[in-house]
Amino acid sequence: MENKNKNVSLENEATIINSLTELFTEANLEYDGISTSETETTIIATLSGNQKGKVVGIIAYLSPQSKSLQAIYEGVSTAIQAITRLKNGSSFSGTIKLMISVARSLPLAHVGIEELAFIGYTSDLDTVLVIEPTQDQYENVLMPLTFVTEGLSVHGSAPQIGINAIDHMRIFLKRLETLLTTTEEEVANSYHVLENLEGGSAPNTIPDDCKAIVNIYTTPSAYQAIRRGIDAIKLELENELRRFRLTITESGEIQNQIGDWARQLPVILLTPGEITDDSFSKYLR
Repeated sequence: MENKNKNVSLENEATIINSLTELFTEANLEYDGISTSETETTIIATLSGNQKGKVVGIIAYLSPQSKSLQAIYEGVSTAIQAITRLKNGSSFSGTIKLMISVARSLPLAHVGIEELAFIGYTSDLDTVLVIEPTQDQYENVLMPLTFVTEGLSVHGSAPQIGINAIDHMRIFLKRLETLLTTTEEEVANSYHVLENLEGGSAPNTIPDDCKAIVNIYTTPSAYQAIRRGIDAIKLELENELRRFRLTITESGEIQNQIGDWARQLPVILLTPGEITDDSFSKYLR
């Protein structure tokens, strides 16, 4: 099969999607469908062999802003060719689920796979293979953070003498959103999900605490810049608001992996140069 990877157009999300669908067509490999949302597009292909075996997920994230776009695209091309040879061979055990997510930024592409996990597409996986540019570094990371604001509880009839922890959290989260949607290159295109928000302990009282769990999807190089930005927001609000108190806790380790849904699964990085027929077949057996 002729390799035309050097001649394809990968200027934006639309051209990347077109180039990917052409790869499937050239390989005579069918895909289940294309899932499109406001932020990302995901191509899904499921292939089952003629023998029982394990279920392997193969994942790739592509973004026109990624410096490794060409390398990842070539890895996807090589993977499709390898899968085609397995499919057309005399012995193919197990099931391959290929998931390719395309978005304007890598954190948003990450969310495309999270959505597949949410609807149960990844629930039967035994192993996850991620096509990445290098063996020791993910291009996308997850920062799980817990924020707690402390207020002063009083009866609801006298709110002026209390301090509403939920109001303080609302102001902080708005500043956080502004930080993560900035066009400044250092932290641009990060994405966050408010996973949980709770506060208050009794009706008709000013809440004295509020907790927010936030997952921030970003790149390794942006992590320190985001933490500095969060610390700066905290200092600003301490100067602007009466008795603003915020505690910041990392809810878990910074995850150089694809998300909570894969936490219990073996996750293996494959660089484009490492992808061969055996790269997949050994995990299917």
